[in-house]
Amino acid sequence: SQFATFISRNIRYKDKVLDSLNSFRNFVLSSIDKGPIDLTRLLKLYKKFQPCLHPKCNSEEIDFQAWIYALNRLPHNIFETFVYVLINKPPKLLALSNDLTQKLLPKQKSSARNRDIYKYLDGKSLVVVRDLETDVLDFVCNLCIYIIESTKIRKHIYSPIVLKELNKAKGNFKETIQILHNHGIEIGLKEQDKLFKIVGDDFSEKLSKLCINYLDISLSITKSPLSGKDPIELWTQHLWKVTKKVLGINTWLTDIKDLVVDIFQGSRRTLLNCISPHLYFHKDEILAWAKKEKIQLKTKKFHTERDELIAYAYYYYQNFPEKEKEKREMNKQYGIEIVERTFGTSVHIIVINLNKLIKIKEHNIDLGFDFKPASKNHIIVHIGYTFGNQSHDLIKPVLMLYGPKLRSFNLLGKCGGLIGKQSDVMVATRHFLSKTHDVVSVKGGEIDPKELAAETGANVHVGPFITVAGTILQNVVLLKYYKVVMGCVGLDMEGYYYVREIENSIKHKLLNESFIMRCLYYVLDVPTDPNQILTKENMNDHWEEGISALNASERYLLKAALKE
Repeated sequence: SQFATFISRNIRYKDKVLDSLNSFRNFVLSSIDKGPIDLTRLLKLYKKFQPCLHPKCNSEEIDFQAWIYALNRLPHNIFETFVYVLINKPPKLLALSNDLTQKLLPKQKSSARNRDIYKYLDGKSLVVVRDLETDVLDFVCNLCIYIIESTKIRKHIYSPIVLKELNKAKGNFKETIQILHNHGIEIGLKEQDKLFKIVGDDFSEKLSKLCINYLDISLSITKSPLSGKDPIELWTQHLWKVTKKVLGINTWLTDIKDLVVDIFQGSRRTLLNCISPHLYFHKDEILAWAKKEKIQLKTKKFHTERDELIAYAYYYYQNFPEKEKEKREMNKQYGIEIVERTFGTSVHIIVINLNKLIKIKEHNIDLGFDFKPASKNHIIVHIGYTFGNQSHDLIKPVLMLYGPKLRSFNLLGKCGGLIGKQSDVMVATRHFLSKTHDVVSVKGGEIDPKELAAETGANVHVGPFITVAGTILQNVVLLKYYKVVMGCVGLDMEGYYYVREIENSIKHKLLNESFIMRCLYYVLDVPTDPNQILTKENMNDHWEEGISALNASERYLLKAALKE
């Protein structure tokens, strides 16, 4: 530890090998409220730190994997938008009626990011970011990828001949791919599949717009004062209203003497797959239907029969919408309240009354874990995926709301691995913050790696984590520093913020000393391995069918937190 600390000091302050990352981050964040960003300088700083997820950023070769990754996380109208304004507050015009709002400010989609994006006339979009650090940096980095790779593509196809061919291929994705092939641009089959999901048969039109668009993009970041109640205040107040509804009470929190709260954080889909009563009540019916219809699953290997049922259930509920409605009603009947309103935070909540959920035992329904409510008022509060620094802003009021009534925090996240391989499972013991190099310790419950490995069917790694500023804001130098010098096994974007606030709350007596943290992760990619980086997006993982290791990890956390 002493040697590592000495070496780390030299690397950070003498060799300054991490400075390129800091320079990019500082330039972006210092541009808030200063008008349009100097894109020439922005791209120069971006290329200099050589991000892991964009290995060809300084090459003339087109990096389609990185380009597709960025398209998935940028607004769908990216090909015809020139002006972007990033703002931390929803526009006032949203106070209008829904019909008028949709007419004046049509909402734009972003496939892999939960962001509120509004079209302000042709060519201009307003993006409501969840925080003015992580979310801003993520958007800017993805925009850098888009500009760099689009410029390369444009050089290959910007000619009257190609434009004429693209116009003839209008509405035909395969013909467009063939035109690119004829002009020396090869796109792999896996990349074609992912690209088609984003652009569909409009690919030729989007490429034509790319040619006409000189990529003269204007980007500005605006910080608006939050007058009145901000989104997180509204979100927290609504959480308390839902808590009272689920418990069937109408009183002050301090009056509920026997209230016990366990917090879970992670994938809403995974949690519901593990506890939704309707799925297990109708197990035989779902499996019989799947056999009769000869449903072919994309997932080729399951750790348990329970995970195979979850996969078939996805298609069953798709084919029978009325059963999906039944499932939602049964969830409420057994104490599972799913909250759709996010108040601009993009973070969904589930509140579960365990005294109602346990009644499924009366019907001999096995959820895969045993539990006994700790009191007559015992709930789980499940928080959906948060985004980087937003985690700090969101978890703090939750800790203040429930205070000493809280007894555990159980995180199940997705991470990058610094050791191991995709689909492994990791247990975090400490969290470093890449921005400040500060470290916090996870006051964990007893997690047995061998038992966890047996339950998940995955390799399990235990050790420190690094919390980075964004999925793209990482390079080989940073990751090797934390792997080799500080002994980190993985990286995430939220862990440090959760653990730090919990540590502080214990110090300030908001939480009991006995409060427990458990931080498990599913390895999504290995950023230092070019064959396992996130832009390749492992084709063996089919999220709609559920991931066996994630399902098992969720059940493991439920058993650990709720053991009798």
